[in-house]
Amino acid sequence: MEYSNNPVRFDLKKLTVVVDTEDGAVPLARIGSAQNWLGYHLTVLLALHKHFCQQSRPVPHFLFLDQPSQVYYPPDQDMRVDDSLDRLSDIDRQALRRVFKLIFDVVESLAPNFQIIVTEHADLKDDDRFRSSIVERWRQGEALIPKDWFIFDS
Repeated sequence: MEYSNNPVRFDLKKLTVVVDTEDGAVPLARIGSAQNWLGYHLTVLLALHKHFCQQSRPVPHFLFLDQPSQVYYPPDQDMRVDDSLDRLSDIDRQALRRVFKLIFDVVESLAPNFQIIVTEHADLKDDDRFRSSIVERWRQGEALIPKDWFIFDS
């Protein structure tokens, strides 16, 4: 992540991530790309949840993430239903693996008191933790919300 060698803090008054550099404070809005935003948001969310769990705070002990891999796919390329990481560069592929490693490491360190639910199209086919964590594959008509729950007017 950009500025990864600098101190990072969460500004409670402005509810944003701030990196303290030799040239002054840099708020998240002025930090690089979507990959940086994902990294810093994820880091802060996980740190907050770790604190809440360890201090037994009355905060739901779960986090829902929707497609963290999205920042690694160009916006002009739609993901196929059976997409793997084949179209990503090696750098992006490794970055996404680090994202999921962080997620798994934090969940394992807080088990059984914390859960992360991830909806994801990308498939880390060579990652055993990723593969073993899959609960449902919504494909070929199967979905989070079943079709028969919808009311369609003719």
